[in-house]
Amino acid sequence: MIETGIFVATFIAVVSSLAPPPPEGYVYVLPQRNLTDIGKRTSFRYNYITQSGHCYPYKPSDTSIPISATNNVIDKALTVSCHTLAKITKNMPREVFVSTSKSEGVGIFTMDETLTVYPQNSALADRPECYNRCDGQCRNTCTFDGRKYAMVPGMTNSISLSNMESVLCMPRDIYRGTESILTHEFAHLVHIYMEQKWKDKIKAAYNNARSGQLWRMNSYSMANEYEYFAVASESFFHNIIRTDTITTGGMNLCGGARVCSSERIAREFLRKHDPMVYEVLIYAYTNNRVDIMSNLKACEK
Repeated sequence: MIETGIFVATFIAVVSSLAPPPPEGYVYVLPQRNLTDIGKRTSFRYNYITQSGHCYPYKPSDTSIPISATNNVIDKALTVSCHTLAKITKNMPREVFVSTSKSEGVGIFTMDETLTVYPQNSALADRPECYNRCDGQCRNTCTFDGRKYAMVPGMTNSISLSNMESVLCMPRDIYRGTESILTHEFAHLVHIYMEQKWKDKIKAAYNNARSGQLWRMNSYSMANEYEYFAVASESFFHNIIRTDTITTGGMNLCGGARVCSSERIAREFLRKHDPMVYEVLIYAYTNNRVDIMSNLKACEK
């Protein structure tokens, strides 16, 4: 979802996009982080990915996108993130990769740390006096729909953040291996840093989808053009296999009831059903080379 106007200093262009809700029936386990630890310095380690698909433990001379992780994140999460992002970016037009590299990249945190462990989101951290409160001076600890930022598994502004548990499909993954939150959040980053003419195309596609009721209208995917493009990106890569249309809007469901059986079929479904967003997706991720598949999965562990 889009948060606007309250935290201008924190959000790029006062825009921030939240991760999708969990599947129905999920019982959220509150983070174990001690609120008195909030504000303490956290150290990060970095990898850098180039468009050739290589990941480096140092900043290379070629244009690259940084991937950071807190020291509580295990090495495998950085490795999986690198491999996933390599598949997403290596076939991009050069200009899309370069524009995305102007962001602060990708970050991985643990659910116990919460996304507020990153300095970009420190102002959103919960505080002892704000326990179970979203009113008054505690408004900045909550999302527009009343969730604590401590409960949000990913968010993108100048940096695209995802949680380790979902990246590795661990037992505490709120998506239960049915969705790549890394892909979803990175799609937000691509969108935010794209050239304006392509942002305009995304907005036009979204408005057309709304006016034509192409997808479930009250779904998360149709909340705004940012979530629309992010869910469409996951569907394009065939790494969202959840079947609740209240989240996906049906973008990943061929025939309206079942998940599309392959990446190629998923893309063809998008092309036929929503050609305007497909035009942006096929450009942004393959440079209009329609036969290039990513072979991504919802769970890349």
